[in-house]
Amino acid sequence: MADMGKNTPKAKAKVAKVAKEKPTTGDKEDNLIFSGVNVMLLQKIKADALIGYRVMKMFPTPKGAQWGKFNDQKVDDNWVNELTKNFKGSLDNCYEDSAMDVILDRSWLKELEEGTDKLKILEGKNLSKVPELRFTPFRESNVANNNLWIMGGNHRQLALIKFVDNTKGDLKKIEAELAKTSKVNKKMTQFYREAVDNENRLKDEVSRKKEGINRAQKWVVRVYDRGVQTSLYSKDVKVNKE
Repeated sequence: MADMGKNTPKAKAKVAKVAKEKPTTGDKEDNLIFSGVNVMLLQKIKADALIGYRVMKMFPTPKGAQWGKFNDQKVDDNWVNELTKNFKGSLDNCYEDSAMDVILDRSWLKELEEGTDKLKILEGKNLSKVPELRFTPFRESNVANNNLWIMGGNHRQLALIKFVDNTKGDLKKIEAELAKTSKVNKKMTQFYREAVDNENRLKDEVSRKKEGINRAQKWVVRVYDRGVQTSLYSKDVKVNKE
């Protein structure tokens, strides 16, 4: 999904900046620098910090959530509208490419306290097979203090809220139509079978809309432990001194 910052002008500028920081010696890929740190090292630290995948409720907004942490891009309304429109066709809320990165302290997770196995592979899973993001009661106050860092998703969250609001509006209209249909004494009408079929169709639509609303409020996130000791990697850090 786009709102991880891949397609914004600011993100493109950062990528271009990294590309210009060419290494002076050794293999080009091994010596790529980002914000003064070796990219390969950053990837290693990120891999070591990965806890696994969880399902997070996008809204109501989780307590302590900071959307777009370290991401100062302004909200693009056109982008939000485009995402909202695309959700009608496919709500890709359980895919590797669209999973959002969330950073927290691993000791806050209830799953780890209970000894639940880590889920580090998302392929072949659906939302029902991914554990929910839950916190221990003792640590909920820590989380609530703006400590749930979401590295992207600000546009996606707004789009989902808009999508759900639109779907609720559609649902209200269908339910009103269904109420009128249900009041008709179908056995007294000339088109009894058509009336029954129409009522059943409306009931199916109501069911699908409600299911869509519930599904849209959840998204798979990739959880990282912010407590990883990066000092352990200090000897490997290659700072760009240019």
